[in-house]
Amino acid sequence: YGLSELAFSASGYPSWLIGGLWTVGVLAEIGLLVFGRRVILRLGPTGLMLVGAAGAVLRWPLMGLTPPLWLLIPLQTLHAATFASTYLGSVEFIGRAVPEEYRIVAMTLVSTLGVGAMTGVATIVAGYLFDAESPFAAYALMGGMGAAGLVMAVQLSRRWDGGPLRALPPEEEGSPS
Repeated sequence: YGLSELAFSASGYPSWLIGGLWTVGVLAEIGLLVFGRRVILRLGPTGLMLVGAAGAVLRWPLMGLTPPLWLLIPLQTLHAATFASTYLGSVEFIGRAVPEEYRIVAMTLVSTLGVGAMTGVATIVAGYLFDAESPFAAYALMGGMGAAGLVMAVQLSRRWDGGPLRALPPEEEGSPS
């Protein structure tokens, strides 16, 4: 996001249109947040995370190809997936899987490490890769991060039973202590 204004400007878009493109993404995000409860009930936390990661795998490399405006507008709506879906899935996962006494710590870790630190590091690295005339390398990095998230979301969906996490599996009867 920090570099998209530069890429959009290099494509010749005026500042009012760039602001409009950002607004499209925010409105899509708000729409998902407003109707999020229905989506959560349908997809569950891991389903939302899968949608978010898949959206990143699709959105970011296509953005790096400097698409025409008719494609850029729907790509901006994928902000609802890349951010809002991932965030809602994470919050819902914490609410269902993390014991109540650790939820504040878990949300703090998501906010500081996931949203804060990872975004900061990704922006710095993307900045080194970024070329306004040919931004694909920076956007491909973000798509790669989405692919890593997709692999992790698939693993989580396979391993998590939907209930609370436990530090240790319950002991079986008759097993030595």
